[in-house]
Amino acid sequence: MFWMKINPTKFSIDSGSHLRVRSEGNAGKRGGPPGDLYVFIEVLSDPVLKRDRTNILYTCKVSYVDAILGTTMKVPTVDGIVDMKIPAGTQPGTTLVMANEGVPYLGKPSNRGDQLVRVQVEIPKRLSDEEKKLIDELANLNKAQTANRT
Repeated sequence: MFWMKINPTKFSIDSGSHLRVRSEGNAGKRGGPPGDLYVFIEVLSDPVLKRDRTNILYTCKVSYVDAILGTTMKVPTVDGIVDMKIPAGTQPGTTLVMANEGVPYLGKPSNRGDQLVRVQVEIPKRLSDEEKKLIDELANLNKAQTANRT
């Protein structure tokens, strides 16, 4: 058995796909032409990027501060690392779409799926005294603004 490692997220192939390579198989009997080589595909999963047909799924973790204020993050794609803007006010579980950053369509390599980035907001379990004081001030400010609106 022969193994070859490729990046399956760059190609529209799935486990169970097979390829036929003409005249690259065993030598023919009694001097006949060589047979065909059949390649059976088994796609191993990537630990970071998950694939859903032609879309790539990725979960990024952002701090609650970055979710509130917005930031730019480095995000892995099938073509390498790119900068992605996390808009201010991003909610936990939001899915951001990176259009045309997914897997090429089989037979149409110029058409690609999308990369879907799910934002996971990390809330700290412990705060320093200074952080707690600042968040309390922010909470009081928010309560005062809400009271003024009614």
